Formats: sequence, C-alpha cells, structure tokens
Amino acid sequence: MKQHIGEFVKEYRQSHALSQTEFAKSAGTTQSLISAIEQNNYGRHLNMRNAEKLAKAMNMTLSKLLEKVDF
Repeated sequence: MKQHIGEFVKEYRQSHALSQTEFAKSAGTTQSLISAIEQNNYGRHLNMRNAEKLAKAMNMTLSKLLEKVDF
C-alpha cells in the first residue's frame, strides 16, 4: 500500500534529522510548502515540478517517488 506524500516526506525529513527549512532548502522550495505537504493541505501547489524537486532532495527519481506515494 502506498503512503500519503505528506507522511512520506515528514518521515524522510525526520529520519534524516532535517528541519522543514533545511529540507525545503535542499529541495529548492519553501518551508511553507513543506509544511503544507506534511499537513496534507497543499492544494494545487504540489505540482509535478515540485514533486520532482522533493524526489531529488530525497535522492530518488520522480518515478520512484510516484511508485511509493499517493497524493
């Protein structure tokens, strides 16, 4: 079963001892977007471009991320 993107991002970030700000910086996005994703309140702000940034920050391809998560 796939995990929700917000849970996946939060677990990844916490397991790597990163704050939302640190993770956002590594992903090239904002802390507010990371917070919204983790709270499942991202609306249309989580597009494929941002999903690709998240995947890259987690050292995986976008296709691998999409295999692991639901939106």
